[in-house]
Amino acid sequence: MSHSYSATDCPVLHLNKMPSTLSLYRRAILPKKHVAKSADQIPHLTVEITNQAFDANKIKDYADVCGFRFNHDTLPVSYPHVLAFSLHLELMVSPEFPLPLLGLVHVRNQIRSTRSIQLSERVDIHVSLTEARDTDKGIEFDLTTTVLSEGQTIWESISTNLYRVASNKQSSRKAPPELANFRFLEEWAVKENTGRCYAKASGDSNPIHIHKWSARTFGFKQAIAHGMWTKARTLASLQRRLKTDALFIETEFKQPIFLPSTVALHYDETSEGMTFEIRNEANNRVHMKGSVCKL
Repeated sequence: MSHSYSATDCPVLHLNKMPSTLSLYRRAILPKKHVAKSADQIPHLTVEITNQAFDANKIKDYADVCGFRFNHDTLPVSYPHVLAFSLHLELMVSPEFPLPLLGLVHVRNQIRSTRSIQLSERVDIHVSLTEARDTDKGIEFDLTTTVLSEGQTIWESISTNLYRVASNKQSSRKAPPELANFRFLEEWAVKENTGRCYAKASGDSNPIHIHKWSARTFGFKQAIAHGMWTKARTLASLQRRLKTDALFIETEFKQPIFLPSTVALHYDETSEGMTFEIRNEANNRVHMKGSVCKL
């Protein structure tokens, strides 16, 4: 069952400045008074901020950890997600949002960039909870981020998150699909401190990414790489062949990348763009899959 919203369902929260991620994480550990059991209990929520400038030093840190070539002129295509991250948190730690932040799983992400964003620009950012749906695994909800310059939309994304809900249905274990063949391959050595470096650059300090000891608290044997780091690192590699910032990239996050690891970007070129998968060193597990095309 899907539950969507109109823009008039709820007033917009206007912020005068970006909230502190530290204070937001403190709020995130507080228990929710009510936890939703189905998608129709997820309300429409919107938060926005206007006239935001860019910090070249922060962008350089992000570019370095993700593999982008930052020219001090235009932003890495995926950077607006980082800029909007504290707005995502602000929405999800609000008393009106009926799901706990810790334990949510980022399962899919789409980015549509219509052009390069200049370092000298100022932008407005809107984040809305635009749709929720019940699935076999639990409740999925979409956070839609819109970045505007002089009133024009220049960048959009949809981040789909999952809150697991116990189901009485018996899930049958399916055999893993046969892996596709790709023509091109690029290996990456993902260091143990990648999660900490990306957390510092992005503000996303979820403990499952920081250290193996904090990750074990949430059931992981080691710290895992951020999904949006994996996406950004992929885009940094493929964009050198695409040679444009006007693109659409969609990804599905599959199996976690434990830190440290050696992984491989498998990709192919099509008439529309590229398809790709991030796999483990043994080439028997997919961490992320997706496609990118020019607009």
